[in-house]
Amino acid sequence: MALEQTFVIESISEYSDRSVAGDIDGDGDMDVVTILRDTVDKVIWYENTNGLGLFGASQYINGLNNPSFVEVADLNGDNNLDIIIVNTGGFGNLQVFENLDGGQTWNSTTVYNNFSDNYRSLNVGDIDFDGDIDISFALDSNNFRWLRNNGSGSFQLRPTSSDASHFALNADVDGDNDLDVIVVNSGSLAWDTFPYESNPNRTYIEESLNVDDIFFADVDFDGDLDVVSTSVLSREGVNRSLIAWHENRDGYIAKVPLKRLLSAPYFSETQLVDIDNDNDLDILGYVAQTNRIFVYENEDDTENFVNTDVLSVNYSIANFDFINAFTLEDIDLDGDKDIISYIGFDTVWFENNGNDFGTSNLVVNTPYESVISADFDNDGDFDLLGAGINTLSWIENLDGNGLFGTENDLGAIETSKKILVTIDLDNDSDLDIVCYDLESNKIVWLENSDGLGAFNPAQVLVANTPSPTTLRFADINNDGAMDIVCSYDLGLNWSDNVVWFENLGNQNFAELQLIAEEESEKIELGDYDNDGDIDIVSASEDGILLYKNIGNLGNTITGIVSFDAALNGCATDAIPVKDILVVSDNGTDSFGTFSTNDGSYIINVNQGLFSTSAFYNLPSYFTVSPNSSDVDFSTLGNTETLNFCLQVAQAVGDLNITIYPSINDPRPGFTATYQLVYKNVGTAQLSGSVAFEFDDSKLNFLNASETIASQTVNTLTFDFTDLNPFETKTIDLATNNEYR
Repeated sequence: MALEQTFVIESISEYSDRSVAGDIDGDGDMDVVTILRDTVDKVIWYENTNGLGLFGASQYINGLNNPSFVEVADLNGDNNLDIIIVNTGGFGNLQVFENLDGGQTWNSTTVYNNFSDNYRSLNVGDIDFDGDIDISFALDSNNFRWLRNNGSGSFQLRPTSSDASHFALNADVDGDNDLDVIVVNSGSLAWDTFPYESNPNRTYIEESLNVDDIFFADVDFDGDLDVVSTSVLSREGVNRSLIAWHENRDGYIAKVPLKRLLSAPYFSETQLVDIDNDNDLDILGYVAQTNRIFVYENEDDTENFVNTDVLSVNYSIANFDFINAFTLEDIDLDGDKDIISYIGFDTVWFENNGNDFGTSNLVVNTPYESVISADFDNDGDFDLLGAGINTLSWIENLDGNGLFGTENDLGAIETSKKILVTIDLDNDSDLDIVCYDLESNKIVWLENSDGLGAFNPAQVLVANTPSPTTLRFADINNDGAMDIVCSYDLGLNWSDNVVWFENLGNQNFAELQLIAEEESEKIELGDYDNDGDIDIVSASEDGILLYKNIGNLGNTITGIVSFDAALNGCATDAIPVKDILVVSDNGTDSFGTFSTNDGSYIINVNQGLFSTSAFYNLPSYFTVSPNSSDVDFSTLGNTETLNFCLQVAQAVGDLNITIYPSINDPRPGFTATYQLVYKNVGTAQLSGSVAFEFDDSKLNFLNASETIASQTVNTLTFDFTDLNPFETKTIDLATNNEYR
C-alpha cells in the first residue's frame, strides 16, 4: 500500500486542532470543516470541487469565542448538514449554525450555556432512537449531559446521572437501538445503558485499581486459592471501597478479569470470613465516617455473591465514640467468629450470637492499635496479642469463654498488624512471636520459652532493615525451614521491593534476595498454582501481581547459534549469530534468552522435560537444525549443551536500513546526533553502499564515525563489503542545526 500526501490547505496562520468531514453543499462528495483559533476565531469549510479531493478556497463563519469542538449533522431534517460548535471562551456555550442553502448562508443559535465547567467532548447521534439527531457532551465537573432534539432543531436538556470527567462517546453497546454512553473518568472506562436519567446500569470495562489490601481464599470452592482485593475508588470526590475477586482458573497462567463482590463506603479495615457458618465467605468492613463495622452476608451461593454489586447489610454494630482496626476469632469456642476491636480507650470483643452481635465485653483498658489471636499457653483457646504505641503485650483467655486476664508485657516494641506474626520458629511445638520493631529497625523474635506464654526478650533476626509494608513466613525453597518474606522500602529511589531472607537454621538468616522491584502495599503467600511450593501475590500500584515460585534453577542449558555459511551443517566456518531468541519450556515453566555477540547463550532452568528451540524471531527463508531439542532433568546440578545451526531455505538478498534520531530534541545552534544502522537480513554476503540524505537548509554536517565514500551538499554515501547475514553495522553522524 502506498500513501500520497495532498495538502488541502497550503498555509494557514491561525491555530487549528479540530476538523470533520461532511457533504456541506449537498453535491454528493465530502467537504472539510475545521475550526481556527488565533486573532479571529472562526469556522471555515473547504468545498471538494471535483469529488476527487481538489478543494476550493476557504469559506468563513465568524462569531465564535475560542471554539474547541466541532461536529456536523442535519439537526432539523432539511437535508442540509448543520455545524455544531463548542465555544470555551467567556462562559462557554454550545452553538448550532443552521445551513440554510448549501453552505452559503448560516443562522446561529445558542442551544446551551455553561457557566463554570470545561467541555471534554462533543457527540451527535440519535440517542433516543426517535428519528432525529441529538447532542451530547462531557464536562470536567464529572457530568455527562445530552440535549434532546424535538425534531425541528430545538433542544431540551435532559437529566442524567452519568458521570464523565475526561471523555464521553455515544454508541449502541448492547444492540437495543438506542445510544448508550461510554464514559472515561480518572482511572476507569465504563458504559451506561440508555436512559441515563436515574442510576443507569453501569458496566465497567477497565479500572485502574489503587489496591490497598489483598486476601486469599477459595471463593468458588473449587480447590484452589483465589485472590480477593480491596481497592480505593475515588468517584465525584468521594472515596469508596471496591472488594473484588480474581478467580484462579489455571494457576493464574493468564491475567483474569476482576469480578465485583461489593462496592461500599470506604473501608479502612476489611475482613473476609464465614461469619454466619453457612459455608460461604462474608465481608466485614469498618467505615470510619460513621464509626460502624458492617457485615455483608453472602445470601446465596457463590455465583450470586460475586455477581451482586451491592449486598444488603444484615446487621451492624451500634455506633460508638470511636472504633479502630478489628480482627475476628472464636473467642468463646462456640463455633462462630466473634469481633475484637478497640473502642474509645478500651480493647473489647463482641459475641456472635448467630444473627447479631451482643454488647461489648471488656478485654483490657488499653487501646491496642493492632490485635491478633493465637493460643500462646497451649490450653486450647485463643489468647490475644496487642500492639500499641511502643508496647507489645499478650492477654490470656482464662476460661475459653472470653474472660481475659491481665496484660503480659513483652517489652518496648512498636509494631503493627501487617508486620506482626505468630509462628513456631524453633520447632518446639509452641507459638513464638516475630515482628518488625519500628523503633530499632530490626526484625526480632520473641521465643515462647515454656509453651505457656513465658517469652524471652527480643532477639534480632535481621538487623538494619527499613520498614516493611508486610512481613510473612513461608518455606520458600522447600528445605523444611521457614523463611522470611517482606515487601518494603530498600531506600533505592524510594522504590518498594519484595524480598526474602533464607532461613539457614538456628534462627540465622541470610542476606536479602530480591524477588521484584515494585511498589507493594501488601503481600500474601500461598500455593496458587497447586504445584507444591509457595507463590507470592502482591498488591501494588501496577495492580495485583503474582510471583510464581518455579523452584531451584539448578540446571543449565547452553550452546551456540551459528549461520551455515559454508553449507556444511555448521561443521566449519560457521558465523556466530547474535540476538536470536532461544526458549526452553517444560510445559509449566518457560525460560528464554537471546544469543550474545559470539552466538552463545545460557539458560538456567529447573527440573522437568525441557524442549529448547531457537527460531522464534527468524524470517521464513531460514531453517534451524535441529528444529528443537529435548533434555530431561530429573535432578539438579546438570548442564546440557545444545547448538543450533541456521540454514538457507530460500536465497534472498535484503538489507535493512534504519535511521535513529538524536536522543535530545534538535535545537537551532546545537549539535544533533543520528545513527545510520544497516543489517543484512538476507541469506548471502552483501557489498554495496548506503546513503544518508538531509535538508542542507536546516542541517550542517559535522562528522561521521565511518569513512565517507562520496559527499554532496545534502547526501553522504558510505561503502560496505562482505556484510555477513545477520551482521549489523552502525554509523554515527553529527550535525549542527541552523537558525532560521
